[in-house]
Amino acid sequence: MKMKIALFSCVLAFLFGLCSFSYADSEVMPYKNIKWDISDNGLLTISGAGKIHDTEYDLEQRKVLVQPPWLEDDIRYKIKEVIVNEGIVYIGKGAFSNCEGLQKITLPESVSELGEGAFAACRQLASIVIPSKVKTIPKRCFADNINLRYISLPEGLTSIEYGAFYWCDNLAYIELPDSLKNIGEDVFSENLKLKEIRIPRDVTSIPDYAFAKCPELERAELPPALKTVGTCAFEGNKSLTEIYLPDGVEEIGECAFAKCYQLEKLYIPESVKAIGKEIFLISDKAVIYGFKDSYAEKYAMDNNLKFEAVTESMYTEPDYSVKRFLKPEDIPNANEKKPVISVTSINGQLDISIEGSPVEFTDAVPFIDENARTLVPVRSVFESIGCDVRYDEVLQAVNIVGKNTIIMISPGVKTIIVDYSAFPIDTEAQILNDRIFLPLRCIAEALKYEVEWKDL
Repeated sequence: MKMKIALFSCVLAFLFGLCSFSYADSEVMPYKNIKWDISDNGLLTISGAGKIHDTEYDLEQRKVLVQPPWLEDDIRYKIKEVIVNEGIVYIGKGAFSNCEGLQKITLPESVSELGEGAFAACRQLASIVIPSKVKTIPKRCFADNINLRYISLPEGLTSIEYGAFYWCDNLAYIELPDSLKNIGEDVFSENLKLKEIRIPRDVTSIPDYAFAKCPELERAELPPALKTVGTCAFEGNKSLTEIYLPDGVEEIGECAFAKCYQLEKLYIPESVKAIGKEIFLISDKAVIYGFKDSYAEKYAMDNNLKFEAVTESMYTEPDYSVKRFLKPEDIPNANEKKPVISVTSINGQLDISIEGSPVEFTDAVPFIDENARTLVPVRSVFESIGCDVRYDEVLQAVNIVGKNTIIMISPGVKTIIVDYSAFPIDTEAQILNDRIFLPLRCIAEALKYEVEWKDL
């Protein structure tokens, strides 16, 4: 089986400088027709005409070579809101990537194209409306936007590319426009809160890992034009109980429904002529429903799977006339707030509180490291929020087990493993005076906490 999810994290880091890229000594790209200004309260305003140019990277040196001026470190972390005025037609590759404090962005109708990774790792961005002229959501455009809850996609959009919404783990509901024809691999994978999806009628392929590891996905409505279901397309979807493939599907990829522990019914039509290995890996409840003497029946017999014969199709075409999630207020629990961990700096001393309750530090105290990140003693904060914290001597790693999340992090390594998938981070855990200190923000956000900073 391909290790696509872990590989994607590495690709994401290399291409878009989320955390492991160096921005030092990067060139600030000149603009002749574009002006920008940032206010004291973090409002970035961009005006003029033409394109916001692509950010350029040296993959071998892992450096940002050329970038917009607002991506310099002393500006980037101040940005809370972006307003792009009419006249801008293109948002460049990586133009706002890693703006971790960005909460709101307004794009004009003049924008007709977005660059790859344009808004990747904007981890506080909660909602966005895509202008009506945009035809494609490019690769990794909103990847790692862990707070994104609402996005409006225009009618006329035809393609959503590879990993566009990867690891948007608060995107529970999304209305895909009827005009959509193509979706890419990993497009919604690792969306931990995705509840349901209705795929537009003209989509013919659900590619590899498209909806993998969406543990709360309960309902997937599939289009009548569908021909192929890719490798691990729905792998790890623990809440799915039934899937009815459209009549006309021809191929089901390897492990397509693996680790779907609650899956009980899978209807496979007579049109299917190829099924990959272990489509139900560790999905012990699953029963294949299909026609007698069909390829589905033969596959079930050859693989010792349960089979129930049917005499008519079980597939029903989705009702595309009903639009459910067109406005922010249509999203259930749209205003639900995350619990907050507050870090307050008072004359260089750090005080930390969880939902207003202070955390006591006995034999070790938090500090700011050389990467300007807050590091905390290994147990103090995370045991206070109910996590089980242990040190693995063999792996030399700290394991943090929350209610629905397992995290592993090793001192000296700029990587965090969340639910068995690796992600780059911009600092590392440290051992000082025989005490382990962990980076607060990346772990807290993985545990679905919001981290706020106060400098008094």
